[in-house]
Amino acid sequence: MMQAVKHVWGGEEFLLHPSKALYWPRHAMLVIADLHVGKVNHFRKAGMAVPEAVNQNNFQRLTALLEQFPARHILFLGDLTHSNWNKGWDEFAALLNTWPHHNFSLVAGNHDILPSSTYSTANLTVYRDEMIVPPFRLAHYPPDQNDTEYFTISGHRHPGIVMRGKGRQRLRLPCFYFQEETAVLPAFGSFTGLSIIKPHQQEQVFPVVDDKVLTV
Repeated sequence: MMQAVKHVWGGEEFLLHPSKALYWPRHAMLVIADLHVGKVNHFRKAGMAVPEAVNQNNFQRLTALLEQFPARHILFLGDLTHSNWNKGWDEFAALLNTWPHHNFSLVAGNHDILPSSTYSTANLTVYRDEMIVPPFRLAHYPPDQNDTEYFTISGHRHPGIVMRGKGRQRLRLPCFYFQEETAVLPAFGSFTGLSIIKPHQQEQVFPVVDDKVLTV
């Protein structure tokens, strides 16, 4: 079983998991950003040779998290879907419906363009802009500037960092990115790309490699 790393931020304890999800113990809440369900199917339909196993990897990691943590509420921070409907959504909805006693919610992102009735097939409650759990704001987009009222937990950016080793070794790794009042989660989806950040000294990053979250 992959082990999470504890991190205290905004006066709360969080667990950062190698599957690129955040668990909030006090609220029994699992938070996941940028899953992009159906992206693989979208590119395969366009003729790109993307293996369908990517979808199954995403769903298996989600299932493992639901089995590992006593989560009552699973919150997706936007870009749960990638585009228009395809069979990837039906597979995902079927997966969520195997967990009828869990509360699944979505804060919609820019890619979440499916009709409301489609999300209801997966028993998802949809928030259009944000969810407020004082003193935290949970949203898809990071704030344009520091929010003096709330700490913000968001997605959208797909943060990554370049780790340099001996010689000319370079690794591009997804990471959890904590600023003073904003935290950005790595993209949960396996086929999503990275946006490389250059953190300042007072900021904290936790790269994810294989089955570990690193502290640097």
